[in-house]
Amino acid sequence: MFNKIKIFLIFVIFLLLGTYLTISFIFYFDKISPEQNYINKEINNTIEEEVKNKNENKKKENNNFNISNPEIDRLNYTIGDGKNLKIGLISDNHIDSDLENIYSKIKRKNFKRALTTLKDNKVQVIIITGDLVNSVKDENYEEWLKIYNEVYDNSEKPILILTMGHSDYNINSIGNKEKISREKFKQFFNQSTFGNIIINNYHFIKYGNLEFENEKKVTGEKFLEEEIKKTINLSKEKNKPIFIISHLNILNTVYGSEKKGQIKIKEILNKYNQIIFISGHSHYPLIDERSIHQKNFTSIQLQSTSFIKIEENYENEVEDELGNNLTSYLNPMGIIMNINNTQILIQRVFLLENKIYNYNWIIKTPIFKNDFLYEENKRNLNIDSPYFDNNFNQINFYESEDKNLGKAKFVSFKQAKHKFFIHSYLLIFENDNFKIELKYISDFYLFEKDRKDIITLRIKKSFDKGKYNLKIYAIDCFNQLSKNYLTTNVDF
Repeated sequence: MFNKIKIFLIFVIFLLLGTYLTISFIFYFDKISPEQNYINKEINNTIEEEVKNKNENKKKENNNFNISNPEIDRLNYTIGDGKNLKIGLISDNHIDSDLENIYSKIKRKNFKRALTTLKDNKVQVIIITGDLVNSVKDENYEEWLKIYNEVYDNSEKPILILTMGHSDYNINSIGNKEKISREKFKQFFNQSTFGNIIINNYHFIKYGNLEFENEKKVTGEKFLEEEIKKTINLSKEKNKPIFIISHLNILNTVYGSEKKGQIKIKEILNKYNQIIFISGHSHYPLIDERSIHQKNFTSIQLQSTSFIKIEENYENEVEDELGNNLTSYLNPMGIIMNINNTQILIQRVFLLENKIYNYNWIIKTPIFKNDFLYEENKRNLNIDSPYFDNNFNQINFYESEDKNLGKAKFVSFKQAKHKFFIHSYLLIFENDNFKIELKYISDFYLFEKDRKDIITLRIKKSFDKGKYNLKIYAIDCFNQLSKNYLTTNVDF
C-alpha cells in the first residue's frame, strides 16, 4: 500500500513540474521583442545560406582544376642494366584524322616514320613534349594511338612519357576547359600531364604548364620547385641530372624562345646546374646549334615531327622559290639521348632517313656549371665565320615569268661554306640615292642531300629604276657575318 502511494506522489510531482515548464516557455516567447524575433530570423537565414554556399563550393571544387596542386604520376622503373638509358625525344606531332588533306597525311607519315626510327635505334624510353594532336577530338587521339600501336605492335613497348601542349587543350569545350582537357588526355594516354617518373634512378619531372608566364600568371611553379627539392634530397649523388619535360620553352634560352616563353620557373631553375629542361612548341629546326642553351642550367628545344617554323622578318619563309610551303614538312628531326654515369650523349637524328647528324652535344655528369660547353659567350669563340669559295663567285640576276607569280626577279649564286651550315644571307642593294638591305633564310633546315648547291632567292621588294651595286654576305646561326662577300652590278 505504501509503495503505491509513493509511486502516485512521484507521478504528481513530475506532472506539476511539466506543467510549470510549459507555462514558463509560453510566457517567455510572449515577452520576446520584435527586434529579437528579427535577430532569430536572421540567424536562421544565415545558417541556411552557409549550408547552401557549402554545397555550391563543393560543386565548384568538383569542376575546378587546381594547377598548383595537380594530379601527379609517380612511377619507378628499373630497365635494361639498371644504370644506363637510351631515350628517344620528339615533339609536336599534330596528328588529325583527316584522310584527304595532304598536310594531314604528311603529319601521320612523318610521325609513323619517327617512331619507326626510334624503334630501329632500340630506345628504351620515348618522351614527347606536347601537341600530340592537332585539336582535341576523340578521333584525333584514336588516330595517334593507332599509329603508335602499328609501330609498336606486338613488340616490347618503351616507357612513354607525355605532356600536354596547346593543341591538346580543349578550347571549344563548355565548362572548365583546363579540367576537361587534362581528363581527356588521361583518358586516352593513361597518364597525367604532371609527374615525377624515376627510371634507373634518373628523375623525369613532367611539368604540364600551358600558359606563357609573360602573358598570364600561373601557379604551377610551386609544384615544380617542390619536386626538384624532393628529388635532390632523395639522390645519393651530388648534381645528378634532373630532367624536366614541358611543352613551352623558357624565355630567352634556346632557339625559338626569343619572344615567348616561361619566366617564373627560370628563377627557380637558375638555382640548379643539374637541371636539363626539355621543351617543344616552337617548331624551330633542331639542326640549329642554338637548340641547346646553357647558362645556370641546360635547355634543349625539340623540333616538330610535322612542320617547321623559322624566325620572322625574312624576305622568304620556309618555302621554295615558288612559295611552296610543303618544304617545311620535309625534314623532321628528333634526339636520341644516351645517358650513363659519366656523360649524356645527345645525338640529333634525321627521322625520315634514320641518319645521325654529324655533330653531337655532350653534357658531362655529374653536372657542374664549370663544365658547360654551350654557353652563349663561349660556344662561337672557336668557330670560324662563313666564307664564299673564291673560285665560284658568280651571281646570276634575272627576271622570269611564272603563271602563279607573274613577272619576278631572282638572284642565284653558289652557297657559302661553314662548319655547320649557312643560316641566312644578307643582300645589300646600293647606289648614290638608296641603300636597301634584305635578309633571306637559307635552306639549312633540309636534309643535307636536299640542300641546293646553287640557291635561288626571289626579290619581292619594289625598287626604283636604276643601277645598283649588290653585295651578298653569308650569316651563320651565331649571327657571324662571312669573311668575304659576292658582288655584282644589277639593273632594275
